[in-house]
Amino acid sequence: MTPEEELLDELRRRHASREIEVQPSSAGYFEALERRFPVRGSKIDWERVPGARVLHVEITASEAYFDQAVAFAKENWIAERLDQEQQVVVVGDSAMEVALKMPLRVLETSLRSILRMPEHNYVLAPDASWCMVFTMEGDMCFGHALR
Repeated sequence: MTPEEELLDELRRRHASREIEVQPSSAGYFEALERRFPVRGSKIDWERVPGARVLHVEITASEAYFDQAVAFAKENWIAERLDQEQQVVVVGDSAMEVALKMPLRVLETSLRSILRMPEHNYVLAPDASWCMVFTMEGDMCFGHALR
């Protein structure tokens, strides 16, 4: 089983099938991010995103990293006053080819599993008006689109 298949299997076991929409490709979301955010290479250039929140944490202790990632996500969801039923999209830049669309409350209970994927993970609004990124190097970033 691939890491993507393992994640999808775990999510299906934990959540009702109607709660998570599995879209066959994440390409459209990455294109939207490239249109709406400043990029450097293949990544968002967070230094050029006004008001972006950026945190770097040590990744050697994985459970501590996951705790910090969940706390960072929750802080941003609260600061942004995001509703628990708001739809969000999760995409990854290598191990996961699909896009996962789900309510924020489902992401909150699944974030640790998603972050175990060996890739950079992006959580964004369906229209890419905001984005949160968790990198394998320990960077956690949140910001609003410029355009």
